[in-house]
Amino acid sequence: MAKVQKKALISVSDKTGLLDFSRVIAQQFEILSTAGTFQLLSNEGISVQKIEDYTGIPELLGGKVKTLHPKIFAGILCVEESDLIPAIRLVVVNLYPVGKKEIDIGGAALLRAAAKNYENVVVVCDPNDYEEVGRKLGIGQIDCRFRKALAAKAFRLTAAYDAAIASSMEENFFPAQLTLSFTKLRELAYGENPSSRAVLYLNGKEGGDSAATATQLQGKPLSYNNVLDADAALELVKKFSQPACAIIKHNNPCGVAIKENACRAFIEAFEADPLCAFGGVVAFNCCVDLETAEAMRKRFFDLVIAPDYEKKALEILGGKKNLRVLKTGAISSSNLRQTVFKEVAGGLLVQTNEPFVIQEEDCRVVTDKKPSEAQIQELLFAAKVNEEVKSNSSVIARDGIAVGVGAGQMSRIDSVFLALRKAKERAKGAVLSSDGFFPFADSIESAAEAGITAIIQPGGSKKDQEVIEACNRNGIAMIFTGKRLFKH
Repeated sequence: MAKVQKKALISVSDKTGLLDFSRVIAQQFEILSTAGTFQLLSNEGISVQKIEDYTGIPELLGGKVKTLHPKIFAGILCVEESDLIPAIRLVVVNLYPVGKKEIDIGGAALLRAAAKNYENVVVVCDPNDYEEVGRKLGIGQIDCRFRKALAAKAFRLTAAYDAAIASSMEENFFPAQLTLSFTKLRELAYGENPSSRAVLYLNGKEGGDSAATATQLQGKPLSYNNVLDADAALELVKKFSQPACAIIKHNNPCGVAIKENACRAFIEAFEADPLCAFGGVVAFNCCVDLETAEAMRKRFFDLVIAPDYEKKALEILGGKKNLRVLKTGAISSSNLRQTVFKEVAGGLLVQTNEPFVIQEEDCRVVTDKKPSEAQIQELLFAAKVNEEVKSNSSVIARDGIAVGVGAGQMSRIDSVFLALRKAKERAKGAVLSSDGFFPFADSIESAAEAGITAIIQPGGSKKDQEVIEACNRNGIAMIFTGKRLFKH
């Protein structure tokens, strides 16, 4: 009795590369397939049998039930072939895109069954693997280690698929079980330090205007730190409707400005702290034109990210061959990530990510001196910048420019001292934002001595009255918002 040829099952949504792969498969296997794939293969002269002809059961419920049959699953799960259970030894399946109407049941079940029996079944869920699988089939080198790697990939795909479906249905920000699904985008040059490896994954929910999804137009490969800083810089400039520029170093802004055009914003942001701007990441919320590129030409930066670039601007930036240039496309402040994740040893912290919440109506004047309308707008600008500075932090602003940033200090007075030192003489007549309350009046005295005219802070300290009295003595207007801006 002639030996029955091994069987392969093909049922794919994405038919990329399938024809060439099927020709390879057909040399060693009898191919079974669902109707759509059957039509494609048979039209190309590839020998194939419909699954419904193989099982004797037609597709049911308008195609919802195609492969869910004991003959199929027994063939995949069996260890040894018999007359009663013809073995299926190759399963090629990819899944419908996640949607409200198309949730793949049979495909996911096929992948899980084939992956479970990987010692006997080759499971292929990614068209990118067709060439390697086809090559190994041709030379008979599908070893157990390779099968196991393919099986792991299939299990990861079905887990990610289920997670994506659950996420699309989930209305609770904090479900009892949290399953995250990310797709690998690229290897990065290195991690925080060259001794670490790093990879960038996408969660499938990013807006097109993100550092993660931006298109790299030129420059060296991105590092872990590049992506972090580009993200911080871009999210900061998204807060503003006017042309804005932010220069970020080690995840903190060293210069931020809103002006009438990109070039003016860049120049003012750079001049806020030229020393720290060296080697930084520059972000714009508007197109980079020729004039802006000319202004950037003689300065050294690691990366620039913007919605778009004029052709001549790119020619100038192209002269700096190591400069990484990223393009996001049109940006929107509405594309805000809903949650923020931070891993800790043994667990994961998750919090909601609220948009900037301080509005003019939140401002409560607590001092004898009232801030002018211009000062209030300046204070709100300073607070927006302050929201993106690591705590404890203070921001000094003047004329739409963050002229002094005190970032990541362990005490409030130190963050104020640092911001004042950065601002120098520009502190005179400027305003100051603090991300948290003032525990003592010492910061106010220092601010007054430097010429600060107005302060915005959350309030809520036991020493609030002493702080207010210090402002009154020095003729400083102070606003309480009741809203803290800590960033850890």
